Amino acid sequence: MSSPIFKNYLQADNTIDVMQIGWPTDEYELFFGPLLPKAQAFPTNTKNIGEILFQLGLAQSNTWCRKNNWWRDLQPGYQEIVFGSKRIKLCLLIL
Repeated sequence: MSSPIFKNYLQADNTIDVMQIGWPTDEYELFFGPLLPKAQAFPTNTKNIGEILFQLGLAQSNTWCRKNNWWRDLQPGYQEIVFGSKRIKLCLLIL
């Protein structure tokens, strides 16, 4: 069994940067900086927090997200969401 994908993006300060595909990559440090060593943003095409949680492997399924009120669209811009018992902070940049 492979490890969840979120472990590839989890930073030392317990955050994951999520950047919607379409943002210029040169703006990554502008919104998320100063960047920690080995920091990289998780690219996504969705604007739904439930789908992002499932894509990262933080939620077990899209159905679980719907049942637990995580199935909602995100507003455009920058926002932060804390998820789970490990208190992982998702820093989201959505078009």
